[in-house]
Amino acid sequence: MFWSEAEKYQILPLDASVAQRIVAPRPNLAAARTQFSWSGEITGTPNGDAPFILDSFFNFKAEVEIPPNGAEGMIVTQGGRFGGYGSMC
Repeated sequence: MFWSEAEKYQILPLDASVAQRIVAPRPNLAAARTQFSWSGEITGTPNGDAPFILDSFFNFKAEVEIPPNGAEGMIVTQGGRFGGYGSMC
């Protein structure tokens, strides 16, 4: 019954390569870059446009202007379904 339903709903061939596809390198703007600069508020940067920090050492340098009445919030964040990192002031 499974195989007839699988054929009926066109899910064949079955593909078990999801783990290999998740870790496969993809083309991105960050490849071979060692410095990144952004100004202003940025939201929704795709992972391929952000620094690749897995299995590496990294430093973040941020120049911020704090208004006289103070401020709080995130300086940098990156994450996804399985985890991420963040730094706030």
